[in-house]
Amino acid sequence: MAEIKEQNLTENPALLPLHIDIVFKMFFENPRNIIQLRHFLKATLDFCDEDLSEIKVLKSELLRDQTNDKGLTVDLLLKSNSGDFIHLEMQQDPRKYFRGRTQIYNARIAGGQLKIGEDYCEVKRTISLIITGKRMFTDGDEYHEKIVMRRENGEIFTDVQEINVLDLSKLK
Repeated sequence: MAEIKEQNLTENPALLPLHIDIVFKMFFENPRNIIQLRHFLKATLDFCDEDLSEIKVLKSELLRDQTNDKGLTVDLLLKSNSGDFIHLEMQQDPRKYFRGRTQIYNARIAGGQLKIGEDYCEVKRTISLIITGKRMFTDGDEYHEKIVMRRENGEIFTDVQEINVLDLSKLK
């Protein structure tokens, strides 16, 4: 019978890949990894050091507006020091309805910010960052795409909602 050696995990820890959504969530919501989270967000999104000086991890279940609303859970929901909401989603295989689901998540986060009597100018940006291992857009070789609401003439309609796609399959 083969002898089983006890492995010291502090000397040789098992590495789990971050592209598994639960591993991704557990890694980045851990307070010990806040520096890595800050670096990742700064490198990927349009944030300065001050915006990310304090990051708050929020509950990943999005509140329902009505009792019959579909319950939604995101991988990771954050609030920046500047008040912006950041929704991170690891999605290895974006299927048929994933684009619509992302838009619904983003809209629910944006819409859930206001309370009765508050002005619409108080709404902070809601930024979704989708990290995927398969192509969502087949045209072009850009691995990072930013999607915002624009008029046909190219003028930005609003900057309140933003969706970013980080396509790892396009990286060399």
